Amino acid sequence: MKLKLDLHIPERPILDYKQPVVALGSCFAQNIGNRMLDSQFDILLNPNGIVYNPLSIANAIDRAMGLKAYTHADLVQFNELNHSWHHHGKFSAMAEEDVLTNANRMQQQLHQYLQKESTVLLTFGSAWLYEYEGEVVANCHKIPNHQFTKRLASVSEIVEAYTPLFKTLQASEVIMTVSPVRYIKDGMHQSNLSKSTLLLAVNELCAQFEHVHYFPAYEILIDELRDYRFYDTDLVHPNQQATDYIWWTFLATYGNEVTKTMVDRWNKLSQRIHHRPINSETEAYHKFVAQTELMKEKFNADFGLNI
Repeated sequence: MKLKLDLHIPERPILDYKQPVVALGSCFAQNIGNRMLDSQFDILLNPNGIVYNPLSIANAIDRAMGLKAYTHADLVQFNELNHSWHHHGKFSAMAEEDVLTNANRMQQQLHQYLQKESTVLLTFGSAWLYEYEGEVVANCHKIPNHQFTKRLASVSEIVEAYTPLFKTLQASEVIMTVSPVRYIKDGMHQSNLSKSTLLLAVNELCAQFEHVHYFPAYEILIDELRDYRFYDTDLVHPNQQATDYIWWTFLATYGNEVTKTMVDRWNKLSQRIHHRPINSETEAYHKFVAQTELMKEKFNADFGLNI
């Protein structure tokens, strides 16, 4: 008896833990990126903070490539704080200089990672755009909605935004995903319109560039794990079990053999490192600690790491 759909994703071993990774996009990119951080990857994770719409993500990459610094013109004041139109609220601060210093420091890091021919992971969250005085913003910072114009991005403008970027990033492998998190505040139909737009745009970009690949995180959650037991209490976000499943599927799809072996061994070693004993004075625990240190030394020697 077959009880669920199974996606058959062709393996493409392009991910190497020794190579730098850049992850940008929605909270799903943050989740996968955190898994990679925990697994000892060299990863720059959301240097602009969590960003949902594809045009703001493209803008962040474009500005970093050209080192176009963020300035006073990119900021707005609201509720006593300075906010950047191009960054998540975690960049906001009382002092304008603090916002700009932090934003430009992270931009320098993104520029450096892109110069290293990093693997680039992009996760689009929503095709709905919010414009302030004709400019697409990455975050509204809780400024009243009536000050923004809301519209749905077109497939063509998303493709046009990324075409020159992907031509420049020819030496990098790009993995694109569409976040499986549905934005239901405006209704399911509006969410479906958004996701459909993103899927069409990603499909066109993958067809256009051989080094751009699609990972079906959206389909894994919506189709393969369609039961609500795989969702959090809000019935929208994937729960821990679903996120684990998607992460291991991602690693099985893109990780080369050495990388998969490293992650598997690190997962076991990490459990020992974080083990908390009932009594730390016993001889058995002292032996456990000594064995763990030997395992750590061998792990570092085998994989060229320093943990």
